[in-house]
Amino acid sequence: MSLKDRHECRDGFEATAPVGQFRASADNLYDLIGNVSEWTRGGVLGSSFRSGARADLVSDRADLDADSARTDVGFRLMRVVE
Repeated sequence: MSLKDRHECRDGFEATAPVGQFRASADNLYDLIGNVSEWTRGGVLGSSFRSGARADLVSDRADLDADSARTDVGFRLMRVVE
């Protein structure tokens, strides 16, 4: 997939992409940008499949009520590997 296609959200999926669909980063991490915006303690951060090419993939920020439900917002689980 070209950089232009990735930037313009043309990844071949109508909404979210399956976990691990794209290659890992240089640090061997997967799925850090895109798919859904991340619900954090400080608000909703990042972009999602609905953001489009105009989105600033990392620094977008929005507020969302705690009882809201949206298909383009999720949260991240992490596990420490020792």
